[in-house]
Amino acid sequence: MAWPEAPSSLTEPAENLDPLPADKKTLADLIQNANENFGKYYQLKEKYEAWQDWYNTQKQIYESVK
Repeated sequence: MAWPEAPSSLTEPAENLDPLPADKKTLADLIQNANENFGKYYQLKEKYEAWQDWYNTQKQIYESVK
């Protein structure tokens, strides 16, 4: 039996971060947006990289047992 392919939604890079809305012009708005994007980016990055690492490791184990 062949190793199943990963769903494309889990192998794609993380989505783009939220741009600062045009009506937000204060430094506080900029800092808040940057903080939210920083957290969002690193959560998604860790999630995808951990899943991809797990998947590739399992695939290598599976293929080595054949």
